[in-house]
Amino acid sequence: MAKYRRSFDIIAGIVRAVAKGATRKTRIMYDANLSYRLLDKYLKRTIELGFIRFNNNYYEVTDKGRMFLDMYVKFSNKYSNLQREVENMMLEMETLKKMCTTDRESKRKPNTRRNRFKRSSDV
Repeated sequence: MAKYRRSFDIIAGIVRAVAKGATRKTRIMYDANLSYRLLDKYLKRTIELGFIRFNNNYYEVTDKGRMFLDMYVKFSNKYSNLQREVENMMLEMETLKKMCTTDRESKRKPNTRRNRFKRSSDV
């Protein structure tokens, strides 16, 4: 299953790539793992937002871009921790469900007959 990135994830990838040092378009494209078409679209947007600037044929991160990247890293860590916690809770819930099921109930096959209940008009 493909994992789709949110627009702010893509922008963060661009800012992170540029933050490694003043760089050119191709290096950003590889570091941010973007196609040329997506890079072009999001690079313009990132400049418009004031996160990076184009200076002497190179891209540079602005103070606003550094602040965005710091906030993004904090958010990303919190989000990852929350996802792990939810996964752990789901496992705990399954364990509780199993504990509340008798052996007979767990071995019973669900009724799969389509016409289990006939309508009176069918009789």
